[in-house]
Amino acid sequence: MGTIYQRKPGGTYYGYWTDAKNRHHRRTLRTRDPVVARQRLRQHELVSTDAASHAHHTLRRAIGDLLNVVEQSNADGTWRSYKQKGAALLEGMGDVELASITRDSILAYCRLRKLAIGDHTLHKELVVLRRSLAEASTRGLWRGDARSLVPTIKVRYRPRERWLTPAQAFALLAELADGKALWAAIAIMAGLSLSEIEGLLWAHVDLKARRLRVPGTKRESRYRIVPIDPDLAARLRRHRGKSGPTDAVVSRWPNVRRDLRAAVVRANRRATEKATKARRKPPEPMPVVSPNDLRRTFASWLKQRGLDSYTVARLLGHSSTKMVELVYGKLDDRTFEAAIAKLPRIRAA
Repeated sequence: MGTIYQRKPGGTYYGYWTDAKNRHHRRTLRTRDPVVARQRLRQHELVSTDAASHAHHTLRRAIGDLLNVVEQSNADGTWRSYKQKGAALLEGMGDVELASITRDSILAYCRLRKLAIGDHTLHKELVVLRRSLAEASTRGLWRGDARSLVPTIKVRYRPRERWLTPAQAFALLAELADGKALWAAIAIMAGLSLSEIEGLLWAHVDLKARRLRVPGTKRESRYRIVPIDPDLAARLRRHRGKSGPTDAVVSRWPNVRRDLRAAVVRANRRATEKATKARRKPPEPMPVVSPNDLRRTFASWLKQRGLDSYTVARLLGHSSTKMVELVYGKLDDRTFEAAIAKLPRIRAA
C-alpha cells in the first residue's frame, strides 16, 4: 500500500508506491484533499501493479457486457435507456481502455456534459458508467473501485403532476384514429405502461369475464389481472375482428409522444372555437401528456374516488404503495374540499 504526503503544509499531495516489479513510483496527485488523494493513489497503484488493469478491455466492450446483463434481467425500457446513455458516454469519453479512466477524466466529462444536459440525465449516464466498470471488475477484466472512481451526483426527483379530467380524456380520444384511440384508452382505463400495452396479445384479453391478464415486463410468468372497464370493453369488442390469439391488440406506436401532443393541440383548438361560438369562457387548456401521464390519469381517478393506495398499486403492477403516493395518485381540489368538509364544526365566538 502506497503513501500520500505533502512537501509543505497545506500543499498538494504526492503519492509514493511500489509496483509488482519492485519499482518505486512518485507522482503528484493534483489535490489538497487527502480523501481524493488516496483515491487517486489507489488508481495509480492498480494500473501499475495489477496485470488485469493492463487488459485491453475498452469502454465500449464494458458497456456491451452490461447491456447483455440488463437485457436478461430488466424491462425493455431500462435496456433502451442504458443503451442511449452508453452511447452518450462513448461519444463524450471515446472508446478508451478502462485502465486509462481516472477520476479526473470523469470529472472533466461531467463539466462538459453539464453545459448541454441536466443533472438528472448526467446522473443516469454516471450510473451506466459505474455499473459498466463494476461488471468488468466482476468478469476480472478490470481492477478498481467503481464507486470511488465515479462521482455521485445528487439529484432531487420531482414527479410530474400531469393527468387528465374525464372530459379531457374524452376529448383526447376523440382526436385520435381508431387504433391509436384504443392504445390511449387502454392506458387511461386499465393503467398499463407503454411496454405493457404494446406487448398485450388478444390471448391476454377475456372479454366474456372482462379481465386483462397483463404479462410482467421482466417475466411473462409474472402477470396481474386487471378488470376491464365497460367502456374499454366496448372499444375492444369493436377492434376484435379476425385477429388471432397471438396477434397484438394494438400496433406499436413509434411517434406516440409527438402524436399525443398534436392531438392535445387539436382538442384545445376545437374547445376554444366551440366556446367562442357559444360566447362563453374557454375551458382550461388540456395539458400536453405522455403515455405515463395517461397511466397517472388512471391511478388519479381511482384515488380521487376514495380507493386505497394498495389496491391502486396492485392494479398498476407495483408491490408497494410508494410509487402511487409519490408519483401516480394525484388528488383534485374536490378531494381536498371533501376532506375539509369532514372536520367538526366549531361555532364562532
